[in-house]
Amino acid sequence: MLQAISPGKIPLPLSIRLSLWLVGVAILPLLLAVLISEVQSRTTLINQASTLMETDARTHAQLIDNYLANKEAIIGSLSNDPNVRFYFLNPQTFPAAQLKLFIGDGLALEKFLYPEVSLIEFFTPQGKPLLNYSIYNVQPHLHGASLVPAIYLQRVLQGQQFFSGVYYDPTTHTSTLELYTPSFDSPTSGHVIGFVRDTLKLDSVLNIVNGEKGANGSGSYAFLLDQNGI
Repeated sequence: MLQAISPGKIPLPLSIRLSLWLVGVAILPLLLAVLISEVQSRTTLINQASTLMETDARTHAQLIDNYLANKEAIIGSLSNDPNVRFYFLNPQTFPAAQLKLFIGDGLALEKFLYPEVSLIEFFTPQGKPLLNYSIYNVQPHLHGASLVPAIYLQRVLQGQQFFSGVYYDPTTHTSTLELYTPSFDSPTSGHVIGFVRDTLKLDSVLNIVNGEKGANGSGSYAFLLDQNGI
């Protein structure tokens, strides 16, 4: 006995089924080829992108290193100028106003070329403050219980020139570094007669870092770490 075919189960005509089957047979190899190509090239593309970003990071890190090295050279020469050396050897007789005038002349040039130098301080070898000068009217700040942390005082007495860690002021929202430079009693001597501490705003460094926002694709950014990973 014949049964009526349900209206909802009418099979596709044979010609359509054959056409769909042929299309599937033709497309499937292409899909497999694309998938295999994607899997094989993914690792290569990731490695290429990683290499490009690493090269970019090294280039900008070198810019920051060069900038800081330039600061060390310029400030180091100022800290061991004969006027500064004479002041450390004769702080009671050398007129402080004359030293400030000498520093001010240098800082006027610094303000034009390197406006990041916001404060210069002079200390005895024991870390006692002698004099400070700022064209921005910046005042010295305590670091903990003292002006000079003990670990930094120890290093500067060993004749080292170095940068401190980064300080952040939540009031002004500014980040600064301090450059410690010992002054010696003669150009060939290793005897420290005092040291100079220069406070540098990190605007130029931060501009280098912030300039990388979106440079490696939408949503990409850069950040800066110190030697301790902070």
